[in-house]
Amino acid sequence: MSFLLKAGIRLDDLTPAEAARIAYEDVILLRRELFARVIATVEDGPVVRLGDGPAQSCGAHVQAWAARMTAKHGRPHVTVHQTPELPWATALMVVMWGEAPLADDGAGGWRRVWPAEWTPSLVARALAWEDETKVPAAVTGRNLIDAGGRRLLLTADLSTPTAE
Repeated sequence: MSFLLKAGIRLDDLTPAEAARIAYEDVILLRRELFARVIATVEDGPVVRLGDGPAQSCGAHVQAWAARMTAKHGRPHVTVHQTPELPWATALMVVMWGEAPLADDGAGGWRRVWPAEWTPSLVARALAWEDETKVPAAVTGRNLIDAGGRRLLLTADLSTPTAE
């Protein structure tokens, strides 16, 4: 465990300049803790209906998607970029908005990057991941197969391009 975590220091307790000077391994650990706190503040968003299903909030759709992905892949998490074992909903935010839920505000503080509520575009992106029409590039190798890219890997055109 990071000495920063042991000391109770969170990534957003540091200034952006201070955060830039800490070891990458510590950044990963602190970022995971920040992900969990930021994701917990995301509001449900508007109510939408998907096909013939019930009208429910975007947040409820994302939670249902995460449950289906857990059942489909046999685990409640996935590796995105170099951050292992992200819960599905967090992984969706990383795929859509990047690994920095907060960014330098230019005045020595932080501004929020990840949206404050689940949106129809996030639900649409989740469904595209689920049906394998748009598996995230950030999910690679074994994780790509585990996260729903088996069909894409098996149907890829592996022929040698011809010179024109």
